[in-house]
Amino acid sequence: MHNNNASELTLLKAQLIEQWHVEDDAFSGVALNEETLVGILAMRVLYLMQNKMDTLITALYRMDVGEQHFEIAMSASSQPKAAKKIAEAIYLRELQRVKSRMRFTQQQLDDGKDESGDWPQVIA
Repeated sequence: MHNNNASELTLLKAQLIEQWHVEDDAFSGVALNEETLVGILAMRVLYLMQNKMDTLITALYRMDVGEQHFEIAMSASSQPKAAKKIAEAIYLRELQRVKSRMRFTQQQLDDGKDESGDWPQVIA
């Protein structure tokens, strides 16, 4: 498991809801941590594997999850195990994206831009 802070986990949750169409209700009453996010994502991946494999493959390609990860996952002994391995790969890739976005936002703030990406108004 990785040591992720609360803001990273919150952004990851938002990514899963937006990009992977995970229902917000799936997070009700559960602790927000890596294990929970991977588990919820694994259920979504399993659904896609069983009903929309082409959608899953396209999504993995677009987010640059390596073909090698996919092939290793698909060699698992069952679909639920394969779904969990794919979910772990997606989680790691989404985490990279979140951390990159956070660094970029911080860099913009350090360079004098506000959170919207615009330069702060000097003259009103």
